Formats: sequence, C-alpha cells, structure tokens
Amino acid sequence: GVAWCVAKDDADNGQVQQFLDYACSELSCEPIQPGNPCFDPPTVLAHGSYVLNAYFNQFGVCSPKIGRVVPVDP
Repeated sequence: GVAWCVAKDDADNGQVQQFLDYACSELSCEPIQPGNPCFDPPTVLAHGSYVLNAYFNQFGVCSPKIGRVVPVDP
C-alpha cells in the first residue's frame, strides 16, 4: 500500500526545524520556499510534514522522533 510520513501533532518545533535544516541539505526544499506551492501554511510543522514525506519517499525512512506514517494522503 501507499503511505505518507507526516509530522506528529505534538512534535517539538525545535526538533522539526533541525530535521528541516538537515533534510534540506539532502533534498530540494524549493516547494516550501516563499511564493511556492507548498509554502502555505508557513508553519514549522506543515513544512516539516512536506520534508518528512519527501525524505520518506526518497530514503524510505520516517523519523520516529518527529514523524509518523499514515495510510491516507494528508
């Protein structure tokens, strides 16, 4: 089946930001830059979910500290 990796609702913003900084050095985070389609909503968790899922799609890893795998498209 298909799955998505999204930020946990109670994920720590600092940890999510650390993941963003790390993952965006490995992946293109262009879609979440201002003016691009995935920028809104401009929250750490929303951007975190986008990047967690992009990382999950590329590497097959959903960060257990801040992410969870869900069976439906968020």
